[in-house]
Amino acid sequence: MKKYHYAAVVIALFVAVAIFLPAMSLYAGGSKALREKLNACNENVASLESENSDLKTQVDQKNSVIQDLENEKRQCEAEKRDLEQKIAEYEELIAYWQEEIEAYGFDPQDPSVISRTVSESLAEKDAKIVELERDVDDLERELEQVNMQLEIAIRKLEAAEDEAEQLSMEASLKERRIRDLEDENDELLQALEMYEGIQEETMILMDIALDRIKYVLRDEIKRGDVRVFKGTLGITIDVVSTYMFDVGSVKLTPTGRVVLGKIAPLMEELDGYFIGVIGNADSKPIVTPSLKKHYPTNWELSSHRGAAVVRFFLDEADIDPRRMVAMGLGKFQPIDTNRTVAGRANNRRIDIVLLPIDAIAAVILGAEVK
Repeated sequence: MKKYHYAAVVIALFVAVAIFLPAMSLYAGGSKALREKLNACNENVASLESENSDLKTQVDQKNSVIQDLENEKRQCEAEKRDLEQKIAEYEELIAYWQEEIEAYGFDPQDPSVISRTVSESLAEKDAKIVELERDVDDLERELEQVNMQLEIAIRKLEAAEDEAEQLSMEASLKERRIRDLEDENDELLQALEMYEGIQEETMILMDIALDRIKYVLRDEIKRGDVRVFKGTLGITIDVVSTYMFDVGSVKLTPTGRVVLGKIAPLMEELDGYFIGVIGNADSKPIVTPSLKKHYPTNWELSSHRGAAVVRFFLDEADIDPRRMVAMGLGKFQPIDTNRTVAGRANNRRIDIVLLPIDAIAAVILGAEVK
């Protein structure tokens, strides 16, 4: 237990003891906070997985569009090749007929040179050439349109490829974020298991310590001089101040020394606990001039009384001073009414709060995780 760094944890003890109330739920609330953070992390993972699934669907759709465009591109290229081949065939045919015409070397319209049959044959060939030339012009115009369509398809293909690449990058980033959240989720689960393990073990040890304290102080508890109870952070030994100090004094009475003499060995024995000694006062202001000179308010008086008890423990038992802290809460944490003599007597008390070192470590762990 002593392996903890006392200096760092005493600060946490100061804060914890200062706000200590029997109904306090910080320790128990740490587990709830971890679970809430864990649930939020799981929801975030689910949301990102849904977004990632949508992105993958979009990528698949874009890839399908790209495939269609590539098929269209291949089809256009095949049509272009067919047209180019057809044009080449027509051009060969035209060249052939032009060679045929030149081979004759005469005017096909002169009936005196050739027969009517030859003239008609040449006229048919001329008509066929004109027709082929018209077909070639039509094919060239059609090819120009196909090339324009092909260019548009190529631009659409490039745009779709760019968009698919962007969607793939977004999907990759989502997957990385999901992995990070899953790692964080695992860390939270480990911290939660550790936190709850410390809490369970601490509760068992506190029950054992509580039974031991009640047994040692059974007579004082029976008379009503001392109240002992377990809060959410630790064990509180509430000693009525009437038995500890005279009015306006910070010097322990003989009765108070007897009571604390029984408690001191327990403080030494329970070395797994930090010890917070808290002085409390009633609401009556300090008016005696000599007393007011030393203790202007109940803050100072209650703080000095807490320090006096700490000094007694250090003198009477072998307690590590680093395990102890003294403070005063003045009149601001009453447990009874301040309207009656009996109520004010109950409010003038010393609270000895035992905080398990493991509990402090668990609180710090919970704060770090949050």
